[in-house]
Amino acid sequence: MSSLVALSSSLALAEEPAQAAPAPTEVQVTAKAVLERELLTPLQVKERKHSRLSRSRLPPLARRARIVDTEARTDAKGAAFVAFAVDDQHGYAAFDDGPSEASWRKDVIVGCVYPERGEVFVRIGNDYRPGGLLLGKSVKVADAAVCHAGSAPVANAAP
Repeated sequence: MSSLVALSSSLALAEEPAQAAPAPTEVQVTAKAVLERELLTPLQVKERKHSRLSRSRLPPLARRARIVDTEARTDAKGAAFVAFAVDDQHGYAAFDDGPSEASWRKDVIVGCVYPERGEVFVRIGNDYRPGGLLLGKSVKVADAAVCHAGSAPVANAAP
């Protein structure tokens, strides 16, 4: 009888297993690949040239990209896009065995990706500009339709 009580009390104290994150959609996979190729990898290459002796802030030790939308939306011109956010991590937390979620700075870079066109736009204030801005390129403010949904989500917008 006592073993039954011990078993039931241990089951009551057991935590529910953490649910696994849902598998990314095809649109998310395509958009993340474009984001990595067009913005994050070139940005990392640019930041490698940054002098450690500079007075400016050191580049982050780690970045992670999140595709916020599970399916593509269309802008006023009918082009499909998805929103993204990039988090970064500075300091020694990036080297720890298990960095906590609190060590990440959320939404450091936000914007949208046009997977079919292979374009990335970043939000600066209330405007969107091509991602090349973060790479030191001279760019102009994007068209007002960019990254603003003009209709309902589009199914199967991935190429």
